[in-house]
Amino acid sequence: MNNLRIPERVGKLRQTLQAKAKGHPSYRFYSLYDKVSRRDVLVYAWARCRRNGGVAGVDGQTFEEIEASKRWGHCLTVHSIIALSKAAGNAAVTSHAMTA
Repeated sequence: MNNLRIPERVGKLRQTLQAKAKGHPSYRFYSLYDKVSRRDVLVYAWARCRRNGGVAGVDGQTFEEIEASKRWGHCLTVHSIIALSKAAGNAAVTSHAMTA
């Protein structure tokens, strides 16, 4: 299975947070929401979980159920999903995004 390439900005965020956590073990990250809710982070996380065959979350919704709903397109742009899906070789997500 090919690995999904980490987008540059997501990788930079990951490195920065890891360096802070390693360098200051007692530091508390009180506000990460603005970082993890960035579109590039969400698109990468979605593609990675989808590619890895992630399972339903605590709400019991599967990827298929979310993708079939009308709400799913509001979170991620179709073009971002298509681009990452093609990079990941995930035809199921790509074909759904094209019809959304």
